Amino acid sequence: MKRIILMRGIPGSGKSFLAEQINQNGTFSTDSFWYDEAGVYRFEPAKLSKAHEWNRAQVERMLDRFDHGTYIVDNTNINRRDMKPYFDLAVKYGAEISILQVDTPLQTCIDRNAARSQDRRVPEETICRMFLDMQHPINCGAMLQSAIERAKK
Repeated sequence: MKRIILMRGIPGSGKSFLAEQINQNGTFSTDSFWYDEAGVYRFEPAKLSKAHEWNRAQVERMLDRFDHGTYIVDNTNINRRDMKPYFDLAVKYGAEISILQVDTPLQTCIDRNAARSQDRRVPEETICRMFLDMQHPINCGAMLQSAIERAKK
């Protein structure tokens, strides 16, 4: 069986830590796109769409290549539109899909973010905006049904 687990939470919530604990066949994060050949993190906001497409393509490659496996998407997945491409992949490849939401108090996330290296810090105002933008609740079944309907067209 193929499975996709979508991590969901604001920066500093502990998504990556939890993903490492449950990692089975691969963790895929848009953050990986920003590392250069020397391992230096170089975020470029203008390339964010390209980075998300790159990450989605990495997940699709694994779904296409293997008949079973659990693949974790370690992105913030704040909005339904962020998750939509992965639901479409789940339908296309017959994979189970679930959302693992990491709810951590805002101040804890801000404190954890402040402890990160300078190149990995997210501006505090961005974290606060993401906290407010999180759409609750996300209905996984409804999102899957929408993906099924899109696939029929």
